Amino acid sequence: MPDDPNSPSMQENVALILKEIRAMESRNAERHEALRAELEGFRTQLGGFGTELGGFRAELESFRTELESFKVEVNTRFQEFEHRMEQELREAEGRIITSNYRLAESIQQRLKQSESTQAAVNARLATLEERLTEVEKRLNMPPQTQ
Repeated sequence: MPDDPNSPSMQENVALILKEIRAMESRNAERHEALRAELEGFRTQLGGFGTELGGFRAELESFRTELESFKVEVNTRFQEFEHRMEQELREAEGRIITSNYRLAESIQQRLKQSESTQAAVNARLATLEERLTEVEKRLNMPPQTQ
């Protein structure tokens, strides 16, 4: 599975599923419209023949059943897709959090190193200041006679 929900392969999968759903919807809409037109034609031709009309009603009911089955299939596919996306997002979230913790640990180590370096520089500066003070004392003091 791709690591990135925005990866081309994930987007391609989503595009393919959406294209398939649209094609199914289009075919079913065409079937529905064709059956509706056919039913209306039979009603005008047959007029009062109730037995023939009953057959068309059965076909319409069959179409409704098929349409309901299609809706169930689309919902199932969408839920599966949603589940996969949730999984991908959870995994990505975990990787991001892990990376952030690693970065924080690295920054802490650098800070400790910087603080210890600063302390060493301060200690050396204090030593230099002490030595300079000693040199200044020697230069400013009159020599002692014995």
